[in-house]
Amino acid sequence: MGKAARLLSGERKKRSQKVKLLGKKLAEGILSLVDGARLMGHPEIRIPGIYTFLFPGVEGDSLLLNLDIKGAAASSGSACSSHAIEPSHVLMALGLNAIEAGSCIRFSIGEFTTEVEIDELLEILPPLVKKLKK
Repeated sequence: MGKAARLLSGERKKRSQKVKLLGKKLAEGILSLVDGARLMGHPEIRIPGIYTFLFPGVEGDSLLLNLDIKGAAASSGSACSSHAIEPSHVLMALGLNAIEAGSCIRFSIGEFTTEVEIDELLEILPPLVKKLKK
C-alpha cells in the first residue's frame, strides 16, 4: 500500500508540473499575442489549470461561439458562476464592471491537455479577438 501511494504521488507531481508548464505557455502566449488581454486573479494564488482572461471590447459569448466553431473549448465568467446569467460575482469582486465581466473567458488545462492544443488555441484566438473587438 505504501509503495502504491509513493507511485501515485510521483505521478501526481508529474501531472501537476505538466499542467503548470502548459498554463504558463497559455498565459504568456495570450498576453503577448492578444492586445489588451489581461489575466485575471492573483498572480501567485490561482486554481491549478484555470486561467481567466479579460478581452476588453469583446463580447464573451460571441468569442465562445467562435472558439467552439473552431474546435476550442472554453467557458465564460468564473468557475463559481458558470451557469449564472448575471455577471460573475467573483469577477465583479476583482473590480470589473458588468461589461468587463462579460468579456472574460476561462480556459481549463488538465492532465490530458496537450501542447499541440495550446499551440492551436494560440493560433486561432488572436484573429478571433481582433475580428470581434468593438
